[in-house]
Amino acid sequence: MGLIRSIVWGKRPLPSRQEFKYAMLRGEFAIIIIIVGVFYICLDTFNGVKVFLPWYTLMIAMAVTSMLFNRWQQYTLSNLIILFIINFLVYIFADVDHPNGGVFFYFMTSSMAGLILFNNYKSTAGLFFALLPVVLGCLAFFTDLNLLPHPVYTESMIGINFIANFTIGLLSTFFMLHFLLNQNQESEQTLVEQNELLEKANKELDHFVYSVSHDLRAPLSSILGLTNIYQLSGDENEKAAIVKMISERANALDNFIGEVLDYSRNARVELKLEPVNVWGLVDEVRKGMLHMDGVQDVTIDIRVDPGLMVSTDRERIKVILNNLVSNAIHYRDPGKKPTLVIESSIMAEYWIIVVKDNGIGIKKEHHERIFDMFYKAHDRAHGTGLGLYIVKETIQRLGADIQVESEYAVGSTFIVKIPFR
Repeated sequence: MGLIRSIVWGKRPLPSRQEFKYAMLRGEFAIIIIIVGVFYICLDTFNGVKVFLPWYTLMIAMAVTSMLFNRWQQYTLSNLIILFIINFLVYIFADVDHPNGGVFFYFMTSSMAGLILFNNYKSTAGLFFALLPVVLGCLAFFTDLNLLPHPVYTESMIGINFIANFTIGLLSTFFMLHFLLNQNQESEQTLVEQNELLEKANKELDHFVYSVSHDLRAPLSSILGLTNIYQLSGDENEKAAIVKMISERANALDNFIGEVLDYSRNARVELKLEPVNVWGLVDEVRKGMLHMDGVQDVTIDIRVDPGLMVSTDRERIKVILNNLVSNAIHYRDPGKKPTLVIESSIMAEYWIIVVKDNGIGIKKEHHERIFDMFYKAHDRAHGTGLGLYIVKETIQRLGADIQVESEYAVGSTFIVKIPFR
């Protein structure tokens, strides 16, 4: 399967699942045509029949051409080449072949191929190519145009041809039926998954609206109250303290709005894969934390090869790192010398990111819920409880996985495993 994919698709990135499947089907059709052409060249050469040899060669050449256009993403042209060569050659062979040779089986295969290849995006063309073999089959059966000289077959050769044509036609039809059934099964599964996601989204939306309205109003109410106190105060020192508190509330509100935007962006923006220097990205995240309270007390150790490059969604990885690193800084243990280690490496089929701290840790009973929306595992939780939820949602969008190892009063380790794309 890997070899066929390499031949048909090449090494370019995968688009939508549906486009990839139809491109693979188109390429597999072309490979089948090539195999059938080679088979009949060998069979007719063995039987001493040379009438069809140039046409078999043409069939192989057109199938190769179709595969090339398929790789170049010229899907309509690739379809037309496949369906033209199938219908044209089957008609020519049926016109001159022995009535008991079984060539007419291929009209059924041609009809189904036309319906499947075009039905995905050009249903009118699919219907046309589904009906065309019916017309050509009737024309070949009721007329005798003699486009080629009639080959001379013995009775045993006619029997062999019938078995070969019936078997290949039947297997080709089964191949297409399997594709249709698999496509239908995937569509049903996708529908079930979408319904489940919709139910999950509706529940989360209700929770989200309630919590957001509360978390937006709280700092706003606090700011309004502080401004009233400021207006009534005549003490300059008290006014300076009030301004500082207003600034803190405003920053908290700004951070919360930033989290909401991260959540929204992750849900609606498609993945954007690009080459990323991991060390540079981690260092950028570190520099972005220099304004945080207490960051000057934390020793941050970046253990990443400066030359490590990966293909990933840069902005989503940055969101993940921002949340994990800021949590490690905020939940540092004041009774220790705070340390934060950020590691990254390649392991088998995964890119690994590890964020490890010696902070206050997470109690075991909270481990299963720390990624829930608005869940707070600590009394000293400074945020809204959205951070780790956004991390989880972003990681799922990347098709990745995250593991947590944490012991209360010892520290926490977050391990992110991202599959190569």
